Amino acid sequence: MKWLKDEEHAALKAKADNYDSIVNSIVAKNESLQADDVTVDVIVQAIENESAPEVDEASATRVTELESEVGTMTTKVEELTTERDALQTKVTALSALPGAESINTVKPAAEATTVETDDLLSFAKEHAGDTMAIAAKMREAGYGK
Repeated sequence: MKWLKDEEHAALKAKADNYDSIVNSIVAKNESLQADDVTVDVIVQAIENESAPEVDEASATRVTELESEVGTMTTKVEELTTERDALQTKVTALSALPGAESINTVKPAAEATTVETDDLLSFAKEHAGDTMAIAAKMREAGYGK
């Protein structure tokens, strides 16, 4: 006499096999456990431990420090943005004054020097053996006065 239909028996057998594979996996990872020691609570704990990343205290401290630095830098960016906007407003107001369009803009000294240096450098490369010509070119550019 059968108590279960063949389909029900196959379904229960499949569930038991799945449970056995889970138990065997847990026992393989933790040698101090026996298969009989594995309960539903042990399985739930094993699943939760695998999904929760391990964080050491040094990493957690570093993350906290970096979050603090990000907050400080964000505040600094906001302050600088406000200052830039205020200065831009002043520049716009000054540009609207009479005579502002006639002001000649002068390149910063660093840009002018860079251009001359590049010209001198290219001249020096072209006339690698002619030291006198390079020296004369440098005097023309204002070096050595």
